[in-house]
Amino acid sequence: MINELTGFLLEHWILSTGFVLSIVVAMVLERAHATRADKVIGNTELIDFLNNRGVVIDLRSKSDYDSGHIVGTKNIAADKLISDKVFINKNKNKDIILVCERGNYSLMIMKGLLGSGFKSVKCLDQGYIGWKKADMPVTKNKK
Repeated sequence: MINELTGFLLEHWILSTGFVLSIVVAMVLERAHATRADKVIGNTELIDFLNNRGVVIDLRSKSDYDSGHIVGTKNIAADKLISDKVFINKNKNKDIILVCERGNYSLMIMKGLLGSGFKSVKCLDQGYIGWKKADMPVTKNKK
C-alpha cells in the first residue's frame, strides 16, 4: 500500500505538489484571517466601547476629522501616537480602538502601538467610511 502511494505521488508529482501547496496556502490564509478577526471590531461593538468610556482615536487628518467624525473620538496623528511618551505611558494599559478612513491604515498603526507596549489595541472594521455607510451617528467640529 505504501509502495503504491509512493509510486502514485512520484508519477503524479505535479498534482501532488499542487495539492500540498493548496493545503499550505489555505492554512496560512486561515491563520491570517483569524489573527485579523480578533483585532477588528464592528460598529455595534464600538458603540458599546464608547458607552463604557473607552479610548477611541481617529487617525485621519484634522480637516477630515473636523468635517465629520464619530462622536466621542479623539483626533491624534499616528506619528504622535507612536512617539509621544506621555501618551504611551498614560494609555498603554487601556483598551484603545483606532479609526481611519477605510480600516486598513489603523491595522498598520495598531501593530506599531502593540510594539510600543500597548496592551489592547483594536481597529474599527471598514473605518469611518463603513461607519457612515451604516448610517451611524457622526458630528462635525464648529469652525
